[in-house]
Amino acid sequence: MLTQWIFLVSSVILISAESNTERIFEGHSVPISEIPWQASLHRNGKHTCDAVIYSDRIVITAAHCIPTDNNTEITIRVGSSMSNSGGQVVNVSKIQIHEGFGQSLSNDIAVIRLQSHLQMGVNVKSIPLANSSPKPESFASVSGWGPVGCHQTESNSLLETKVNIVDLNSCQKTYGQGLTMLQDYGLWGGDKESVDRA
Repeated sequence: MLTQWIFLVSSVILISAESNTERIFEGHSVPISEIPWQASLHRNGKHTCDAVIYSDRIVITAAHCIPTDNNTEITIRVGSSMSNSGGQVVNVSKIQIHEGFGQSLSNDIAVIRLQSHLQMGVNVKSIPLANSSPKPESFASVSGWGPVGCHQTESNSLLETKVNIVDLNSCQKTYGQGLTMLQDYGLWGGDKESVDRA
């Protein structure tokens, strides 16, 4: 079970890019039926972050996506390839941010309880949990909405790309000890070329 949670957390971090800072490179449009656990977190009606469906009442995202003020309305859109239309929009009843979350990306996870149950189906499913660790040089999917490429052209269509899983030692040799994003989980995505393009 711990392995499943570790990779669920890693998956959330890989796909929970806040739209004003993270970008997808060399991605392609994908129908929601291929990634039915993908969710869009909206602040005051506008897509700002990605999330994943854990169950019909629980969605998980990155803690840095959660506003600190109480004046922001947060809703979740599921079941649509578009971040701004279609699918189901559900209100949030409670948000629990990891107690160890701070300014670094360590413990960057938040669990969101929805006010009502999601209507599960072909386009709305729980994220599958991993039963084993991914092997270095295998591929992971990265998906989401928001800015694309160097010029940060906004995309309202769901995009997906693949990145290589890199072992921790190789990653530290390439980027040094300053990496914190997934260090606690032992999972690294991308390669020097894909990060350098960013």
